[in-house]
Amino acid sequence: MKRCLKFALFAAFFSLWLVPLTFAEETPKSAWKVEDVILQEGASEFDLSPNGAWAVWVKTVADKEKDSRLQHIFLTSLEKDGETVPLTRGNESEFSPRWSPSGKWISFLSTRAEKEKKEKDESSGTQLWLLDRRGGEPWKATDLAFGVTGYDWIDDAHLLLLAREAPSWLEREQKRRKTHPPLPKIKSIGRPSGSLSSRSKRKS
Repeated sequence: MKRCLKFALFAAFFSLWLVPLTFAEETPKSAWKVEDVILQEGASEFDLSPNGAWAVWVKTVADKEKDSRLQHIFLTSLEKDGETVPLTRGNESEFSPRWSPSGKWISFLSTRAEKEKKEKDESSGTQLWLLDRRGGEPWKATDLAFGVTGYDWIDDAHLLLLAREAPSWLEREQKRRKTHPPLPKIKSIGRPSGSLSSRSKRKS
């Protein structure tokens, strides 16, 4: 019960933090602009640690360079005056954070590339990453051809993954036909019987 109450208070605090104060004592100096709405931040995907002392969550911010939204994972203490530290950073998004049953590991999904690789492997898609709660760099736990679409912890040594299987022959054939449609068939017209000279002779 105490753990649920902590989580409810934590979620309520962040909801109030993200929503502009409606009942402000003073009138704002300038009205909100379209850019203000686009650049506003968001918090979501809260997950409480097994001991109820920590919460991981996703912070969403605007990425002007890519003209999109960027997501990173943060860790907040529910016992030490709300101390918050970022767990991920960079130009790629991370989302779906989960605590392992023991609270030792924090898992998440991301399309980020491994540090030893200079370029991201586009064919791998979204993969599962693990991070030691005590610190250190996250490491890639899966390398599936079509990525991971969902997951959940079974115990500290096992996870249940939801992933897309390889496309069937029919799917590959349909994609090939869309990419390379067949050329229209041209029906050949046969040469009329008899030559022009022979027909002209008959007429004369």
